Amino acid sequence: MENKSDMPMVRKAQFFEYQKKTTEALEGGNPELANSIDRKIKALNPEPGVYTMIEKKRTKLLSSAMDKTRLVLKDIQFEGKKPMPFFQYQKPLS
Repeated sequence: MENKSDMPMVRKAQFFEYQKKTTEALEGGNPELANSIDRKIKALNPEPGVYTMIEKKRTKLLSSAMDKTRLVLKDIQFEGKKPMPFFQYQKPLS
């Protein structure tokens, strides 16, 4: 049986690995990964949803599309905020 104190660390590691993959998909470095994330966003919306971190804020990815080899985010929702189009978010992801 797993120790409950180990669970948050495992989830945190998985979450940050997923964030790294999301950034790679947005940059167009891995078209298969981008397509996989796009399908997950579509399949898991509205619940349970797909999340990543943007500026240390948990962000729900609401809708996306593929542009050749890269993932294009359409709508996002920062934790505790209303949904918004991704283009309104002006800061570059890095």
